Amino acid sequence: MLHGIDISNYQRGLRIADIQADFVIVKASEGVGYADPSAKDLAHQTLQSGRRLGMYHFAHPGKNTAQAEAEWFLKIVQPYIGKAILALDWEADTISDTAWAKEWLDIVYQKSGVRPWIYMSESVANRYDWTDVAKDYRLWMAQYRSTQPAYQYDMRKAGTPGAVRRWPSIICWQWSDNGRLKGWNGALDMDVFYGERSTWDKMAKAAPANKSEAQIADEVIAGKWGNGEERTRRLKAAGHDPDRIQKLVNEKLKPKSVDELAEEVIAGKWGNGETRTKRLTQAGHDAAAVQKRVNKLLEERSRSYHTVRAGDTLSAIARRYGTSVAQLVSWNHIADPDRIRVGERLRVH
Repeated sequence: MLHGIDISNYQRGLRIADIQADFVIVKASEGVGYADPSAKDLAHQTLQSGRRLGMYHFAHPGKNTAQAEAEWFLKIVQPYIGKAILALDWEADTISDTAWAKEWLDIVYQKSGVRPWIYMSESVANRYDWTDVAKDYRLWMAQYRSTQPAYQYDMRKAGTPGAVRRWPSIICWQWSDNGRLKGWNGALDMDVFYGERSTWDKMAKAAPANKSEAQIADEVIAGKWGNGEERTRRLKAAGHDPDRIQKLVNEKLKPKSVDELAEEVIAGKWGNGETRTKRLTQAGHDAAAVQKRVNKLLEERSRSYHTVRAGDTLSAIARRYGTSVAQLVSWNHIADPDRIRVGERLRVH
């Protein structure tokens, strides 16, 4: 567990080296066009002093698009990507627009490789349906049990964070907005991070978020990218070609023929035995019909053939391949065993 603070231009002049903190989360930007004037200095101080760094964006979903605000934030924090945890501060206007928040988080993750947090109050976390957000992004929650000053991370009056409906747990808790630390003559937001330094470093590290177009198509089918113009806009913002993705979606949704499925079974894509039957059935296919076609294809591929040449007779061909004239006649539906044509292809096994 780590203790730290979150700050902005309101704390300009703060010397990070003079205070006790495992981490510092700095406001980087707000809306579109505003960069916190103290962000660079505070972020530089944090890194220079060996503290863990976080940077957040204050959202205005009622004024701007998620794409515009995400791109503005990424422009401001570009020098710190891979060095800082990124976060979305969700407390301004239109806080019910969870889809806007999800789009912002997706864009930042896709373009930075850092999976951002989302900050909100306990009441907002429980008031709206954050299911889609909670699947992919961790919660930094604000909740104050006491309004009394808290000195040097003394959490005895803080109690414990309340339960939230959509997240199994929170990653960071802002437990006081009236904290006091030696080295600064003013109130500070106090936070506790539920992890170790190695956990923080892992979350801050930029990992390739690039997914294959096939994976994105699967996500579209699962509903993760919305529909219509919203889907197109979000795919473009994340650097994908909507037309190519839609083509893959159409191909994936197109019903497969029994022959196509049989070829996939032979290639091992559906498993074996009961597992194969279960998977085919769950996918809405006729497992018995597919298996029948598989058996037929395997039988055909196990056969051997001989092309009749000048001078060939059925008896000579039978001796060559270790079979009988009667069997050759049966396999090839020959009406007259004494009359076979040069160039004719006969099954011999």
